[in-house]
Amino acid sequence: MKLTVFYCLGPVFLLGCSGKPDNAAPLEETAAPAPEPAVIDTASLSGQEAYDMACARCHDTGLDGAPVTRNPADWENRSHLW
Repeated sequence: MKLTVFYCLGPVFLLGCSGKPDNAAPLEETAAPAPEPAVIDTASLSGQEAYDMACARCHDTGLDGAPVTRNPADWENRSHLW
């Protein structure tokens, strides 16, 4: 039993004591900075542009249960929300 534990845990301890490899870069050098968020002047968008940008992905196809824009039956039970 003792030999089994030695053979199983021995390599784990050896790897833990091996230290940092010579070619390992510091974490700060490998992390990429977060990109700046896109800023869009929504006041200059037309209604169609705003729909295409924010709504069309789900409401043109019914993605995740979204009511389809040109299907009145999809919107019947939602009119009380407006």
